[in-house]
Amino acid sequence: MFREFLKFIYYAVYQLLFSNFLVLRFFGSKKVIILRKKNFKLIPQNIRDLNDLNTLRQIFIKEEYKFSKDINKLIKVEYNKIVKKKKIPLIIDCGANICASANYFSLTYEGSEIVGIEPDQLNFDLCVKNKIKNSKIHLIKNAVSCDEFQYNLERKNKDGRSSFIDLKKNNLNYLIDQQKTTTINDILINFQFDTYKPFIIKIDIEGHEKKLFEKNTEWMNYFKFIIIELHDWMLPGENISSNFYSALKNNINNYDLYNFGENTLIINKS
Repeated sequence: MFREFLKFIYYAVYQLLFSNFLVLRFFGSKKVIILRKKNFKLIPQNIRDLNDLNTLRQIFIKEEYKFSKDINKLIKVEYNKIVKKKKIPLIIDCGANICASANYFSLTYEGSEIVGIEPDQLNFDLCVKNKIKNSKIHLIKNAVSCDEFQYNLERKNKDGRSSFIDLKKNNLNYLIDQQKTTTINDILINFQFDTYKPFIIKIDIEGHEKKLFEKNTEWMNYFKFIIIELHDWMLPGENISSNFYSALKNNINNYDLYNFGENTLIINKS
């Protein structure tokens, strides 16, 4: 309890001094209000527990998808270029969780359309509740991979904070029915490039990035910015990031790579 109190004080001070958003919650409540300081816009959000609250804090208070000043300026310039050409910037959010990142992107790049992909039913149901009330966020309940195949969704916990997909059935307690993955190429088919321009893809899929980048990775070259959390730390000895770096070299001739906390940012300069 004391640790949570200290965390509350830390985030309260941080959001007042440094963040573009306030995360407001009464102790014990499962309702949270996100306040955007710039225009005093209120965004109601639902949480299940402290893990969901910390997700909102990470994305809206610490703004983990806001980078250094120079890079933020570059992203905004690219966004404005797309809009000036009368195209719609397309953002794909792989691992949408409770919709916090999709909402953040929608508020930050207001003319964009966002596709949020989330395989866990518990997370997806909350994602639907939390989605900003507009038609610019499209949610898909599925897992993304390099090809279509049957998969198991498995949980290490009863909630959705640590779910992952696997081809093999194992002895975990929380095994969900099989379904078939989708691919980035399948998603892009629905967004014709004469209307949409791939802008940002964010990937946080609990280690499945090793399979995602195994093949059919030509889509990488379409996006100006790739944001990925690599999970080598979570699965030591499995060389999770190897396929990502191979695919990066095979698809993008000229790029910059940066590390910001848990995230790796690729800027496609081709």
